[in-house]
Amino acid sequence: MRIAKLSILALVLTGCEATYDYQGYDMPDHFPLDGSKLEWEYASADTTITNELLIQKTIPYILDDIEVVPLEHWLIGDDDSEDLVWTVKWASDSVKGVLIYGYIDHVNDNTVDFAPPIQVAEGHGIPGEQVVTQTGGFTWTATFERVEGCETYWVPGWADESCLVINLDDGDDTAITNSIVVGDYWLVPRYGSALFDVDAYDATWSLSNHDWEE
Repeated sequence: MRIAKLSILALVLTGCEATYDYQGYDMPDHFPLDGSKLEWEYASADTTITNELLIQKTIPYILDDIEVVPLEHWLIGDDDSEDLVWTVKWASDSVKGVLIYGYIDHVNDNTVDFAPPIQVAEGHGIPGEQVVTQTGGFTWTATFERVEGCETYWVPGWADESCLVINLDDGDDTAITNSIVVGDYWLVPRYGSALFDVDAYDATWSLSNHDWEE
């Protein structure tokens, strides 16, 4: 697994201070999408699952004056096979917050767009707050559940950081629909999802490497 090849940088990274003011936590700062190159590598928290997950930023586009960033999900096999399974269309805007505009299920050749987009978080938030969006025939509820540590393979020291735990639910009580976005996200400042557990995958993914270029 690629965990064994992690850069020594991961061993010396210092903590990331969560941005908080009288309005609450800066939510887009916890899900940044800037950079000409942006990718996350994840390994499963369940060590019996040996596939890895690579999430890559692709070409952004402008919709309703917001930059929408498609993030491709590639499953990496033990034999280094690479399978494109999902694309999720995110936005992280300092004014409008964190949004999901849709997704593509590449395995089943199915595209879903949300108009209006799902509001995952507003510009600022405090634990306990909920944001509800009616879109795509579902009632979406995003709940800022708590703040806690989020130790990862890449940075074990994040166990002592203030990571924001967000739950996103589509209200239909089934794991089949919208499975790539329904679930829990642990967001760390300036890096995005340190951990995430969505219905499309069998276990929680833990960040094992990260690459960003200006």
